[in-house]
Amino acid sequence: MQEENCFPTQQFRYLVEAVNLASRRQPTHQLHDRLFVGMVGNAGSGSLILEWAPYFFSSCTALVIRGGNGRCIAVKQCDVLRFALWLTRQLLVLHDMDKLGKVE
Repeated sequence: MQEENCFPTQQFRYLVEAVNLASRRQPTHQLHDRLFVGMVGNAGSGSLILEWAPYFFSSCTALVIRGGNGRCIAVKQCDVLRFALWLTRQLLVLHDMDKLGKVE
C-alpha cells in the first residue's frame, strides 16, 4: 500500500523519461526566459513541470523541476546528463524493489 505523499513509480518513470529527453534537447545559448519542457502528473496538485530557465542571477541555465506548493529543484545545465543518469539508476532500484514486493 502506498502512502498519500508518495510519488507513484509509474509517475517517476515518466519523470525520468522527461529528464532524459531534456538532457538530449538542451538549449544552445543562455536563456533570458523560461522554456517549457514538459509536465508529469495529472495536471493537479501532484503535477511536476519541467522547464529550462535562467539560474543563479542569469549566469547559467538550469533544468528546473517545479512541484506544488512552490517546491522546486534546479540542476545546472552542465550537470543535467549526470543527473539524468543518476535518476535512471534510481528507477532501476525502484523497479527491482517492486519485483521483490510481488514475489513475497
